[in-house]
Amino acid sequence: MIDDLNDDVNPSDVEPAPVEPLDLQSNQIYPEIEKELLEWFDLERLNKRSVSGLDIKNKAVEIHQRLYAALLAQSPFQESDGWLYGWLQRNNKNYRRVTTTGRDLPRNFVQVIADFLTKSIETYRATNWNRSKIYNMDETSIFLDCPSRYTFADMGAKRFKVDTNGAEMVRISAAFTASSCGNKLPIFLIILRSRELENYIPPDNIRILYKSSATFSEDTICDYLESIMSNRQGSYLYLDSARCHITSSVKQKFNNLELQQFIIPPRMTNILQLADVSWFATIKKAYCVKWSHWSRTRQKDFTVHGNSKSPGYVLAIQWLFEIWDDFDERLIFDSFDACVITGQSHLHNTLKNLVNNNLTFNSYIDDLDEDENILVETPVSLMPRTSPEQSPIQSYQNPPNTTYAIIQNRTPASQRKPQLAGRYVLRETNSSQNPNQSNVDTSSIVSEKVPQVAKKRGRKPLPRDENGKIIRTQQI
Repeated sequence: MIDDLNDDVNPSDVEPAPVEPLDLQSNQIYPEIEKELLEWFDLERLNKRSVSGLDIKNKAVEIHQRLYAALLAQSPFQESDGWLYGWLQRNNKNYRRVTTTGRDLPRNFVQVIADFLTKSIETYRATNWNRSKIYNMDETSIFLDCPSRYTFADMGAKRFKVDTNGAEMVRISAAFTASSCGNKLPIFLIILRSRELENYIPPDNIRILYKSSATFSEDTICDYLESIMSNRQGSYLYLDSARCHITSSVKQKFNNLELQQFIIPPRMTNILQLADVSWFATIKKAYCVKWSHWSRTRQKDFTVHGNSKSPGYVLAIQWLFEIWDDFDERLIFDSFDACVITGQSHLHNTLKNLVNNNLTFNSYIDDLDEDENILVETPVSLMPRTSPEQSPIQSYQNPPNTTYAIIQNRTPASQRKPQLAGRYVLRETNSSQNPNQSNVDTSSIVSEKVPQVAKKRGRKPLPRDENGKIIRTQQI
């Protein structure tokens, strides 16, 4: 009988057994290792450290060798990619791009901010409330090729390549300076060249320094002061606490030019350096838009080696000239108030929370954040250049006569209960075991039908008799 069944059954007629889905929640071979590994992972992220897959694997091996020191041969542990993926799924972890890098705020940041507010108002009072005497300068890097780090693409794709010209790391170092009344001073650029650009005359609001390294040093800062701030005696210049800003030669140059130096406290530039807060994001976005427009509409040129050419220094300088020339003076005016240099009533949101609520922040993004507005709107930098009459900027009418004081009317952060951050995982709960169950009458609510699983499609099974043999019907 068994032989007859084997002869008569077609292998294609046998339905395969259903494959059970992998239960990642219960596939824990070493629960002690995974529990201790999770505690280590949470502590590393609490301390703002980067954790890679290799770090997790190495730590797991270290824990295994410590817990099973006497049973290494009997209980081997393989730190494979499959185990890593399962551990991440079981503990609700994933791989994310780092959005912010830098140092944390100092512990006494409240007192540091209070001292900065007081000294800023005293400085403003010393100028007899003259906004044209207060300046801010900060440096940044502009790369010749500026491709977007994000792109729309087909769902399910694994690789997303964007063609560039190979100049993503070729940069121009730029120092932007403006006064609190909205006056924009020329841009001070450092070009990485030993010789000047041939037959090139820069625009009026551009000053160029050619040197072998595109970095700011104390000699470079002295050249900047001589070129940009030489005829502004009695003015105050706000700078960050970079080492090249506080050397003896730079201080001597300030004295020679009859300028006053105001240093922003260390590790506070993300909230008190107005160029970082208000200027650079707009400038870099406008530059990226110009580069993207150029890369689509240009006629490609090639080098002697057959590589496509980058925009080059001349075109990049022209873009910076147009961006800074079109930069909104009102935004510069408001940025000094937002960073409490010339006012106290229009602070930007992050600084306002720190002052009023004594809150530590962890969501202030320091780098260029790209949003979809750059894809659907025409920026001002690409519109036809016009020169409409601008409304005059109002001067400071009611200068404050008192220093800034911080009044903490809430519970200090060190005494508050810790709050959970991030997303919450929603789980189904039994209403009979829920102590906070609502008293709403649900008798009138019509329950939805549970969706049925669709039947498997394919060849129907052949009819068989009591002994399991296939019944063959005779066709007439």
